Amino acid sequence: MVPSESIEKSLELQCDMIFHSTIPDAGIEKKKGIVIEEIGKDLQMPGAVSNDFFKQVLFNPDFSRKIVKKQWRFLQMQGARLRFPETC
Repeated sequence: MVPSESIEKSLELQCDMIFHSTIPDAGIEKKKGIVIEEIGKDLQMPGAVSNDFFKQVLFNPDFSRKIVKKQWRFLQMQGARLRFPETC
């Protein structure tokens, strides 16, 4: 929470953290491994898998993808693609 008089400054700070962060490629590769482990844990949880299935049945598949597809797409990304473009 931020006082209303500081909202502009706090948004600038968040924008800077999100869009201008510098993460070395080695750091990104390390984080990729951690994310893949977390996705794998989700696959071992029946609730997460069934929830994903029902989202695919109930909603447009373009908006809800299987966890395995997320894992595959994440592995295909390169360091530069994981960084946000400068928009602030």
